[in-house]
Amino acid sequence: MCGRVIRTSPVETLRELFDLVSVTDGLRDRYNLAPSDPIPVIRHPGHLELLRWGLTMPDARMAGINARVESLTKPIYREKVRHNRCLVVVDGFYEWRSLGGQKLPYLIARQDRTPMVMAGIYDATDGCAIITVPSQGVVAALHDRMPFVLPRDAFDAWIDPSVKDVRSMLARAGADGLTCYPVSRAVNSVRNDDPKLIECVPDLPKTLELF
Repeated sequence: MCGRVIRTSPVETLRELFDLVSVTDGLRDRYNLAPSDPIPVIRHPGHLELLRWGLTMPDARMAGINARVESLTKPIYREKVRHNRCLVVVDGFYEWRSLGGQKLPYLIARQDRTPMVMAGIYDATDGCAIITVPSQGVVAALHDRMPFVLPRDAFDAWIDPSVKDVRSMLARAGADGLTCYPVSRAVNSVRNDDPKLIECVPDLPKTLELF
C-alpha cells in the first residue's frame, strides 16, 4: 500500500539526476501529498510533469492509486505496463502501524535523502498509479505492501516502451537503502501539509518503537 507521499527535493537536484530539459509549472514542496493530488512523474526522458494520482477505474469504488505487481497481467493494467510506464518521483512515503488502539505514522525515505523513484503506470486520462510489491526490510514491520522502488540503473528501461519484458526489473524489488522513523500524527489529516510533518518524533514511548 502507498497512500501518502512527500516531495521535497530541490528542482536543481532533479534536473541533475534525470537530465531534465523541462520541469512542469506548479512543482512545489509537499509534505502530505494524497490520492487525486498532482504527483510528479517522468513519462518521457528529460520531462518532469504532474499527473493526477489515481487511474480512472471501471468501478468508482476503486481508488486506482496502487497496482499490485501480481495483478499487472489483468486486462485493466496489461497495456499500460507494456506502453504507459512512468517514474513517480517523490522523496518518501508514509505508512501506519496500529498499536495500543492508535494508528502511528512512520516516514520511509532513502537513507541518503536522495529522491525516491517508484515504478508507475498511467492512463489516457492523465491519471497514474504506483506499482506495489510485498514489503521487505524496514517496511515489513509496518505493512505487507510497499511501492516498487526502482534502482537507478533501471530508470531509463522502465520508461522505454521498446523494453517489453519488465519481469526482470520487477524481480529486483527490495528495500535496500531505505530508513524508517516515527512522525507526528498530524500527518493523519490531509489538511496538514508542512515541514514539521517529516520531523522525527523523538519521544515515542519505548513500547511503541519498531527498532
